Amino acid sequence: MAKEKALIEAMKQGSEEAFEEIYYRYQHLVYFVIYDILKNRSSSEEVMQDTFLKMYQNIHTFDGRYFQAWLLKIAKNLAINRYKQEPKMVELADYSAVDQADQQNNTLEMMRELESILSPNEYQVVILTIVYNMKQKDIAQYLDKPMGTVSWLYSQGIKKLRKHYQKGER
Repeated sequence: MAKEKALIEAMKQGSEEAFEEIYYRYQHLVYFVIYDILKNRSSSEEVMQDTFLKMYQNIHTFDGRYFQAWLLKIAKNLAINRYKQEPKMVELADYSAVDQADQQNNTLEMMRELESILSPNEYQVVILTIVYNMKQKDIAQYLDKPMGTVSWLYSQGIKKLRKHYQKGER
């Protein structure tokens, strides 16, 4: 946390090294948030680059609290804007392109399975908590939901998953 604050301050002073470290620290999480909206690999990669560029250009407006939530809000807004501009067609080829590495393939399979079991809100909270290790207060801010709602969605999602896997429905 202290290192992150130091990186942010360095970025405010124009440090490209600090920017690179923030980029490598958050690139996968930002990509997931964008891909979850767009479902298109190339568009998601473009929007991810736009997100980091916008973050860097506007770092001076960051108030010093909840950097991860602030960054993800930028990503989410840019992805929604792109979604509104693009044709509403999911490219099936993108799924196979994303699945090139075994680890990515397993993660995507798990995420698709979870998506079929959980409601969209439960899925989002569970993935952000478990896969991306976000704290519930950050998730609440990112999703613009009360902390109690996020806790409840997580609890409901975990209960559904336990019930599903205890029945052996795989």
